[in-house]
Amino acid sequence: MFKKKNKIINLKPLVESNNDDFRIPTLFLKLQKFFYENKISEEERKKLSRMLNAYYEG
Repeated sequence: MFKKKNKIINLKPLVESNNDDFRIPTLFLKLQKFFYENKISEEERKKLSRMLNAYYEG
């Protein structure tokens, strides 16, 4: 879930979608949020993002 100006956005329907076009980007957003909250450096986030992108495009 993401908060937007004190409003919680439920991503569960997108995460559980059978459509990869919705599910994968939503999981990616959740992963980026996790990295940010756990103070993973921007460079490390970029590296991990590139690896995931290569995996899903391959």
